[in-house]
Amino acid sequence: MPIFLPGFGAYVRWYGAGVPLVDIAGIALAGPLYGLTVALASFALLWATHMPIFLVLAHLGAFWNLFNLLPVMWLDGAHATFALSRLQRGMIAATCLLFFGMTASVGNTGSGLIGPNTQWMFLIVGLGMVWRCFTHDEPEKGDTRIFAYFQSLVIVLGLVMSYTAPLMAQVHR
Repeated sequence: MPIFLPGFGAYVRWYGAGVPLVDIAGIALAGPLYGLTVALASFALLWATHMPIFLVLAHLGAFWNLFNLLPVMWLDGAHATFALSRLQRGMIAATCLLFFGMTASVGNTGSGLIGPNTQWMFLIVGLGMVWRCFTHDEPEKGDTRIFAYFQSLVIVLGLVMSYTAPLMAQVHR
């Protein structure tokens, strides 16, 4: 049974229950998917109402859920990583590091398309995936559906952060 931690989500002990790794990964990624849905809804409300609170909710929601994709400890990214092959982990790491490289040229001013919080979170998630490429916990064959699910979450959450970061900088001025 899940243990719900208010403000943090749920903690579930899966590994002794015989649940397949692919199912664990799909369920783990449902949390960031739900968070992405809330961030996108906040972004839509921002465009409809122009109220700064929805900007903050969209940006922080995307940031927090990208953080949740870190492949370490009890975070959802760690549970999902168990269903990914070494190559798939490397491809997600490459995507994160590519996004970091594209965002690092913007600098720490928060101007342009992508702001500073986005670049560092991509670096952290990317380095976490690089580390997971060298652990010996990958399955014989990675699941393509989980890979596409994880990769899509990284990209869309990053895009939400990318579009909200410059607006956040404008609000602070």
